[in-house]
Amino acid sequence: MNTQHKRWFRLSAMLALAMATACQNTPTAVVKPTDKPAAPTAAQPAATAGQAAPASTQAAAPKPAAAEPVKPQTIQQANPPAVAALPSANAPLAGFSQPVPGPNLLAKTWPERLGIIVGEMKPSTGKPLLTPKPGDLYFFSNASTTWGATNTKNSVWVIDAKTRKTVLEVAPPDGEGYSSHGIAVSGDGKYIYLPMLGKVNHIKVMDGRTLEVVQTITTMGRQHHQKLWHDPVTNKDLILGEDFGWSFSGSGVYVLDPSQNNAVVGGFSRGDISGNPYVTTPSPDGKFIVVTVPASMSALRDKMEGTLMKIDPKTWTVLGAVPMIDPLWAEVSLDGKFAYVTSGGMARVYKVDLEKMEEVGEVMTGPGPWGARISYDQSKLYTADKGEGTGYNQQGRTSTVIDLQTLGVVDVLPIGITTDHAILSPDGKEVWFTSNAEHGIWIYDVATGKMEVIKDPADGDIHGGVFVQYTDDGKGGVKAEVVADYSGLHGTALAAQVKYNSEPQLTIAINRTGFTQKTLNVTPGTDYRLTIKNVGGTSGGKVAFESKAMGIEKFVLDPGDAREIRWKAPTTIGELAGNTDKAPNNVISVTVKAPAAPAAPAGAPASNVQIVNLEATHNEWNIKEITVKAGTTVRFNIKNNDDEKHNVVGIGEGLNFLSPDVAGGKSATYEWTAPATPVTFNTLCSYHPTMMFKVIVQ
Repeated sequence: MNTQHKRWFRLSAMLALAMATACQNTPTAVVKPTDKPAAPTAAQPAATAGQAAPASTQAAAPKPAAAEPVKPQTIQQANPPAVAALPSANAPLAGFSQPVPGPNLLAKTWPERLGIIVGEMKPSTGKPLLTPKPGDLYFFSNASTTWGATNTKNSVWVIDAKTRKTVLEVAPPDGEGYSSHGIAVSGDGKYIYLPMLGKVNHIKVMDGRTLEVVQTITTMGRQHHQKLWHDPVTNKDLILGEDFGWSFSGSGVYVLDPSQNNAVVGGFSRGDISGNPYVTTPSPDGKFIVVTVPASMSALRDKMEGTLMKIDPKTWTVLGAVPMIDPLWAEVSLDGKFAYVTSGGMARVYKVDLEKMEEVGEVMTGPGPWGARISYDQSKLYTADKGEGTGYNQQGRTSTVIDLQTLGVVDVLPIGITTDHAILSPDGKEVWFTSNAEHGIWIYDVATGKMEVIKDPADGDIHGGVFVQYTDDGKGGVKAEVVADYSGLHGTALAAQVKYNSEPQLTIAINRTGFTQKTLNVTPGTDYRLTIKNVGGTSGGKVAFESKAMGIEKFVLDPGDAREIRWKAPTTIGELAGNTDKAPNNVISVTVKAPAAPAAPAGAPASNVQIVNLEATHNEWNIKEITVKAGTTVRFNIKNNDDEKHNVVGIGEGLNFLSPDVAGGKSATYEWTAPATPVTFNTLCSYHPTMMFKVIVQ
């Protein structure tokens, strides 16, 4: 067969495959509320802060009874969207390797730039399968067909998060033999995004109530994760996705706008960062995105350095990078200051300062950690020790619990084999771990230390998850809101977490030698969230705490345990003592004293201070000229709206006029005393000399 015939044969085969795929239009529902799902474990009672059970009483995960997988049931869907396949490259010439198709640098649109085909959006026509009521909280996960699953159709599994019962399980059309590594739901619950890895890699966009496929999206590689990202610039809930980037393939990172029929509105390619973008995590405030970039080939992951990158989504440029071996998942703290990055190859978590972009600490974990989640109060990190590293063979089955104050391991939880995601419940009282190989979800109650297991009735392998809260829409129906997924809390749940963590807090830490601090200052009459914790490790044993002066009765904490107490400081000034049974530091002094007088508000001028509000936008100052009195102190409130740093320098001898550098997006205050004699001079930015204004001293 000559070269032309080979090319024609390949093209014909691809066209035949695409047509065959498009003709399959029978979606299947696996479980309906009337079916017989596997018997759920009874729901745990609501967790109460400050009542954590000792580690010795923590229950191991129960072994659920074996059950036959539920048989799929068929539902009808008319005319589902066809899968659009990316065009294939021509056959390589003899003796040369085939160039890998890459993003089109000359493209004028984002789909062209990243190599993505967004199919036509079709209306749903079927009867709703999901009929939630106000107050319902559902957990959406994906049940795939790998990791030993007997499930044969890649599907969406919906669980009532309160009762733990399966609501339904639905497979889209042509789902036979496909797999997935995650799932996403649009912020308003309108769409479900299910990756389909198989014959033609693509994303099924499904209606959030009927679960019909209404659109297909095809990227250049195998789709990895999709997650919710709230962009503070547009004030929109967007979908942030990425492809597996191994072996130099895939569309990189892309952003879909559900309000524009999932149009591609941003992102960056592998070429843009000269690496393999693997997992993205938006900061809680949405202002930046961190991305793990391991080695370009999976075979080299533990043999060469990768990087953690910080991305500016306004420009899609790299703000900074930190080298490390095999970075997989990055958890960003609520204040955006730190990232905790799992390294499967090194069995570690690295702490990274996101302002300085440097590694500032590390801690060992269980085998090959993959995913991770910071606790609601930002005090602990829960890892998913998947076994993703050399020699582990994907057989990890623990969660390492790390105290973020000491970077010490305080507990190890038994979870399902090959767990790669830890997802925090919207109220922070539970951590949901999704197990690939044991086809279920391990639910950890933070307060009681108990573990509960939910198995997929269809026996699929489980990867990610999304919590969707339903409330009264005021029109006789319900409205949906995504409140948590594997990128963190969202919407009203995130707002509640921010409020909770902004309340006055106190922490008393005790180790094997007693209190780690000698004194603690409190303000009279203030309500505090007081946390007392044992940070001494298992070798330090149990610790006791009591304070009659503070009105706290004696209690005992096992290693790694903590208790939160709502405590109000006395209104009178004085000293209060707290005691522990560990020596020599067995007493802590809690000092009740009035706070220092507050400093004058920024920008509040003294009677002889002149205020100038100076603002930079698009490398131009908002003023062209100012007039000041001789000998007057001038306070410049400088606001930089640009991405590049600016400063202000006076041109002339003896002026002593030089402001500090003001980084992009930042503000600063600079005070300058005008000369005692009249003078006129110009100022400029030393980085952008065309940025000038005139100063007239009279």
